[in-house]
Amino acid sequence: MGFKVIRTNTPKIEDLAQSALEQIITKRYYNNISNNVKTILLLGIAFEGKKSFVVSDIVKRD
Repeated sequence: MGFKVIRTNTPKIEDLAQSALEQIITKRYYNNISNNVKTILLLGIAFEGKKSFVVSDIVKRD
């Protein structure tokens, strides 16, 4: 999971959630997960006050 918190004068909450997900994918944070795990759910989550926005992706291994 990647988390982002919005401060004033920042991009939209949707953009920050997508940025969090892209960071997980780009830096391949999931590579250290056991090879026995065949399906990995990636989550990018952004917060703005009491609002939140979540984007996801799935990595399937052979």
